[in-house]
Amino acid sequence: MGLAIRTNFSALNATRNLNKNSKKLDSALEKLASGYKINRAGDDASGLAISEKMRAQITALDTYSDNAGNGINLIQTAEGYMNEIGDMLNRCVELSVKAANGIYTPIEREIVQDEVNKLHEEIDRISETANFNMLKLLQGPKTEVNVITSKPIIINGLPPWGALSSNFLVSDTYTTTSSGQTTQHPSATFDASAFTGSAADIQAAVGTGFHTTCCTCTNHYSIEFTAETTNSYQASGSHNIYKIGIGNCQTADDVYKAIINGTNSGRPKGHYTQFVIQNGKLVIYDNRNGQKASPGNDRGILGAGVAYDPDDITQEKTTGAFVSINVGHKKVGKILIGLSEISTSSLGIGGVSVGSQEGAGQAIDIYRNAINKVSIHRSIFGALQNRVEYTINNLDTTSENTSAAKSRIKDTDMAKEMAEFTKNNILMQASQSMIAQANTQVQNVLQLLQ
Repeated sequence: MGLAIRTNFSALNATRNLNKNSKKLDSALEKLASGYKINRAGDDASGLAISEKMRAQITALDTYSDNAGNGINLIQTAEGYMNEIGDMLNRCVELSVKAANGIYTPIEREIVQDEVNKLHEEIDRISETANFNMLKLLQGPKTEVNVITSKPIIINGLPPWGALSSNFLVSDTYTTTSSGQTTQHPSATFDASAFTGSAADIQAAVGTGFHTTCCTCTNHYSIEFTAETTNSYQASGSHNIYKIGIGNCQTADDVYKAIINGTNSGRPKGHYTQFVIQNGKLVIYDNRNGQKASPGNDRGILGAGVAYDPDDITQEKTTGAFVSINVGHKKVGKILIGLSEISTSSLGIGGVSVGSQEGAGQAIDIYRNAINKVSIHRSIFGALQNRVEYTINNLDTTSENTSAAKSRIKDTDMAKEMAEFTKNNILMQASQSMIAQANTQVQNVLQLLQ
């Protein structure tokens, strides 16, 4: 190529390579500084799409693991509450064994009964208050109803073939004898001896009934007769309505048995009010010794009719049966933790009496059964905790492996990139030197002009 001064071809070539090497050096610097070999879609479009999808997956896996950890915290919290309830039940067994000893007087057994009652109250308090992040843990599935009025009204009355001994629970006395000791219980009776089992008697009873309350609280227990052959239950606030089907009853004794079968074997709500058959009548009594009614406070009342306002009864809604732990996508990614009711009622210890040697002996078995129920719930929670821990291990392992895969796609190989940086840095310096040499070549033309 001839000599020219208008266009410095050598300098242009050196400048082009300098710019090229400068871009490569800048790219190497960016990758070394960020730690990523893909910083923009232009670096690797397909690699960016894959790595971003993996990043979203890793974020989800880590969050699922956190969710599972919260599930373990919930399980441990619930199990801790049940452990305390188990300790109290063991104390109740100890007290029952003591009360079953023949050396104790009735007064001393009353003292033992008082401690038992206090333990029952604490079990129910824990059942009501046990929570995790305001989520009730020991209430189980709950039936919610809309209570419009707090004061019940009395509707209908007794069937024409029925009779009550009085209007107050304490007008009669029911006597029990155990180990030679006699206990007096406040009581009343329902007499259905006029019942013949005819279709007319059954039809006349529909919608009628009677109601009673505990001597020491305002729980209402209403017996409402229906023409059905099955029993059912409704609740409205503190009003418990047992619908007793007498459609297949032929005698008064059949009516009594239907009432007992429809009220938890004669112990509605597992409370202190109980129903038994004696001398051709249904006896309603408080199973504790010496309890006094307070009619003015709606306590200890016995009356005709069903004690509830029909407007109070609404469609029931069951909630709180399960807690769903989200540890994966869609339905298959949910772990359900069942929440069962743990209370004196659900454990079958409501109304347990150690006031007599015989009663204390029976209480031992009742409390042992309750301990078994609590232990079963605890074992279920323990199995769930083990499952969730394995779930966390699986999620963490998957997150680790996915992170490694994403790293191979997106992360910078620091050694390789450092070598590239060094090469481009040297080429940059060489290009700058060659530009200086190219600029001196045009000075040779001056020698031709001398």
